[in-house]
Amino acid sequence: MFALLATVIPLGLAAAVRPSLLALQLLIVGQPHWWPRARALAIGAALPLVIFGVLVFLGLNQLPTPQPGELDVLGVSIRTIIGFGFLVAAIWLIRSHPSLEERSAQFMQGKAQHASTRDFFFLGLALNGKSLTSYALLLPALHDITTFEQGVEWQILALVVLYALALSTLWVPVLLAIFMGKRGGTALVKLSDFVLRHNFTILGVMFLLVGIYLTGSAAVLVAIFERL
Repeated sequence: MFALLATVIPLGLAAAVRPSLLALQLLIVGQPHWWPRARALAIGAALPLVIFGVLVFLGLNQLPTPQPGELDVLGVSIRTIIGFGFLVAAIWLIRSHPSLEERSAQFMQGKAQHASTRDFFFLGLALNGKSLTSYALLLPALHDITTFEQGVEWQILALVVLYALALSTLWVPVLLAIFMGKRGGTALVKLSDFVLRHNFTILGVMFLLVGIYLTGSAAVLVAIFERL
């Protein structure tokens, strides 16, 4: 179980690195009467990831699991392809993109000021619905969970951990707002502004680390198999 969590936790944390979504939720909870809007954004953003997880989990469960002593070809392939993709994307993301970050900041700040509760639901749905990054990060974790054969209850626990971490972008700001109270509004808005101004840099660092982790773990799996 610890080996499974060791793969699920890093990918769940990486999937939570959604600077635009985090900044928007921080902007929402930094304003008065924030709960309906924060809840709408959270439900809208969580929905596509949950649907994706259910479909992929059910689909992968139909595939034969590797026998003891066999190389998990699918798992290695998923990690290698996604890992290289993240490494390539990291090169572009880490570079400075001030104009793009400025436009993103203005868009999110405008939405936080004027959008209705229903708008936030659809905005969350759109932001995560088109997030290939989140799907790519969940895929290897879901594969590892489906190939884990030491009990369904452990698979369920791993899924809960994975999604709790992946969606922490949405619920951590809510906890911060509750803990900090009304006086924390200004600090949360400032934190949101910082995240928006460094959107691409944060993503670039995450892409680099995940790319190294996925390609490295794929290489380790192959090396272990060749030693058997």
